[in-house]
Amino acid sequence: MRFRIKYNLRLMKSLKKALYLSFFLLVTAGFLTTQQSCKTKEGCPTNEYTSKTDKKGNFKSGRSSSNLFPKKMRKSVKKKKG
Repeated sequence: MRFRIKYNLRLMKSLKKALYLSFFLLVTAGFLTTQQSCKTKEGCPTNEYTSKTDKKGNFKSGRSSSNLFPKKMRKSVKKKKG
């Protein structure tokens, strides 16, 4: 009977250690995946994305020309407007 109790206590301690270790590894992996990777002497990629400016440094306020709709549909909308 004593052997079983000692064995169970040893088993519980080892399971507790494994649980703490797995929790620590999970938290560490989660922390590392959320960190932003910046290259040495090159900077972070998020700093490279800026809006376009003119010669004076003012932001351009012109309309963008994306071809969201087909050419025929754009022409028909222009005809309806004016």
